[in-house]
Amino acid sequence: MLHNTGRHNMGQGMTCQDRSFRLRALRPALGAGLLALALASCSPTKEIAPPPPPPPPPVEVIPPRPTPPDGSAPNLVIPEVDAEGTRESVNRKITVNQTIWNLRSAYTVAALDCREPHNAGILPRYRTFLTRNAKALKSVYDHMDREFRDRFGRGGETLRDDYLTTLYNHYALPPTKAEFCDAVDQVLQDGETVAPEDIGAFAQAKVPVIEKVFDDFYARYEQYRNALAAWEEKYGHVGRVRVEQMAQEPPPRPQFPGYMPQNGAVAGAPLRNGPSATP
Repeated sequence: MLHNTGRHNMGQGMTCQDRSFRLRALRPALGAGLLALALASCSPTKEIAPPPPPPPPPVEVIPPRPTPPDGSAPNLVIPEVDAEGTRESVNRKITVNQTIWNLRSAYTVAALDCREPHNAGILPRYRTFLTRNAKALKSVYDHMDREFRDRFGRGGETLRDDYLTTLYNHYALPPTKAEFCDAVDQVLQDGETVAPEDIGAFAQAKVPVIEKVFDDFYARYEQYRNALAAWEEKYGHVGRVRVEQMAQEPPPRPQFPGYMPQNGAVAGAPLRNGPSATP
């Protein structure tokens, strides 16, 4: 009876320190194995750590919004591509005389605008070109002037001026300035030994070289518009590109024999005091 009572009292209302002292006193009776087992119950209980929180969802990195190429405007109106895959231009589907005058006009714009040191040869070569081809250029201009008058009567002179404005604006597109200057610089060098009677063939070969500058830019601009549309669809708020109106109406499109006018505006600010039309 006393043994049972002691065993009961040892387990009730005792601290682990008291229990350890009593158990060690009973070691001879319990034996080493039972003593160790009893003392183990006084070991501090290890708390199980809660599971870590789930990782946060991955943050989607939004790429920068596409920007127009070469510092151009975001609402630029570019010429369309026809069914044959050719972009409309004042330099296409034109007569030989127009091609010669368009080459001369490219030289004129370059002489006025291209001021980088590596393009320093443009101005003196342009002057040489005008001097060497003075008669041929006058004949070309007179022929163009007569065609405008014959077709449009009194309004022919106005339409001719509109045509020339369109031509100069085409060449003065700001984002293409550097490439345009380099292209014209090279063409002028290539034409230094061309005789006046061969200027027509030379112009037909070299105007497309200059025009490629604008074709390449318009292609880059189309790539930008496509990239912007995809970006807006995925990351934008409205899901589509907003088409903004141009700040001003485009100049009237000229009508000229053999000339297929562009659809839409010819980009670039008009030359208010444009180069003289006469050679």
